[in-house]
Amino acid sequence: MKRTIRLGLLFIALCIVQQSQAQFEPLTCEEKVALYLPHTSRFGEFDQEYIDALLVEFTPCADSGNLDAKYILALLTYEDSVYNAHYLAYQKLSELKAQNYGPAYLALAMFYHDADEESFFFRRKHHHAKNNFLGMRFANNYKPDISFYLDGYYKLKGFDDRSSRWLRYTEAKHSFEQSNHPMAKHWLAVMHYFGLAVPQDKAKGLQMLRDNTILNSTTLADFLESQNNDWIPISAEEHYGVNTFVQSTPLLTPIEPAKLNKTFEGKLLEYEWSGTFVRRSVPFTLRLDIDTSTNYNQSLTYEFTINGTTISGIGNIKHNQIFFDDNFMFVLPRLYKDHPDKNELTYKINQVRFKERITDTETYFPGEVEFAYLVDFGYEEFYKLRMILRTSPAKTSSKQLGLTTISTQKTERPKPVLDKNFAAIAPNPIGNTFTITYTVDTDTEIEVAIYDMFSNRKVDVPIHKGKANIEQNIQVNSSALTTGNYIVQMIINGIPYSKLVVKE
Repeated sequence: MKRTIRLGLLFIALCIVQQSQAQFEPLTCEEKVALYLPHTSRFGEFDQEYIDALLVEFTPCADSGNLDAKYILALLTYEDSVYNAHYLAYQKLSELKAQNYGPAYLALAMFYHDADEESFFFRRKHHHAKNNFLGMRFANNYKPDISFYLDGYYKLKGFDDRSSRWLRYTEAKHSFEQSNHPMAKHWLAVMHYFGLAVPQDKAKGLQMLRDNTILNSTTLADFLESQNNDWIPISAEEHYGVNTFVQSTPLLTPIEPAKLNKTFEGKLLEYEWSGTFVRRSVPFTLRLDIDTSTNYNQSLTYEFTINGTTISGIGNIKHNQIFFDDNFMFVLPRLYKDHPDKNELTYKINQVRFKERITDTETYFPGEVEFAYLVDFGYEEFYKLRMILRTSPAKTSSKQLGLTTISTQKTERPKPVLDKNFAAIAPNPIGNTFTITYTVDTDTEIEVAIYDMFSNRKVDVPIHKGKANIEQNIQVNSSALTTGNYIVQMIINGIPYSKLVVKE
């Protein structure tokens, strides 16, 4: 029997004995509150019999006006088995909020934050959680370190907020700086490492993580030091197609079902929270079998293979939006590993919006994932996924860069095996010149160009002859570039790799 259950039964027995023997005085409401208030986080471990008994014990105390007893009663009600328990708990906590009771704000915020799709608290969960975290400050400034930390976290992730992403980052930084919570320090270090609302300083970010000493921070510091320097296997055209192009497309733009009724080789692109920088690209295969017998809201079946796992299910398509059933969940390695024993995350995608993209060399379908969740983080909303669908592999060559190849030989060459740190750019932010230092494992031609964020080629670099296992440099003249963000693209044996740079 669980220790908490034993304590509960002991408490109930004690109350019975006290009420049946004249020589014992019953526990007062204040004494009951003192006994159970420190253990509210463990109410979820209690069985229904225990919950029922405690509801009986605390109801008179709550009715007498004891705010702590009302709070305990609300949390017990949340764990009750009745069908509308969460709604009843919401009502009780809302009444406490009206009396400026700080813990009620925090409890409601966490109920919303942790809600899954079946919960009463799921609808607009992040909107309501954010408002309750903010409300803690108006309830006698209840636990300000937690309030400022979680306010910063919500702004950093962009939950339920359509304001400028950089404004959100600035506000997140301000909130983190107002908090002494260790996780506020953790995320402030992350902002310095990735250059969010502050000049990027990886060394400073890593040092802040190590100085924080909590397990999340020290684990993440070790992990980040082992990762690559942000070269992603994606072309500048793909950057444009899935980022700018998708976002500027009307929501409802019909696509002929026959164009999607096939098997695609695709890429799943995971962006950082601003939706500007791609953090990783994961290949997948998606087969769609669409019922074209109707003109609207066609049903479909799908088969999706990613990271060695295949899932299948049903859905439907309206205009250019595909809606998937609850089976569309998959596991990927954690992009930012901040716990030594947690190596993976489960993603759930409900809806994707596609648009046909026609270029001089191909037709493909960039897609924006509109409803996705991180299941392991309490169904945390995740907006920063994109997809690319192709019926054949992307064709990337020097012709796309406006360059003339040096060699016309057609002999097959082995694809170079690239170390995760195969190339580095210095300095970054760049000035009027910068250097790309790289190493490849086989002799190959290296094509380099610089693009703006709209896929316009701004700088061409002559083709470079890469020698196997020799560190080499490419000098790039960037004096013609104005201040802003740019994509440096390297094509190595037909495979594009890109990295975002900033011109100051």
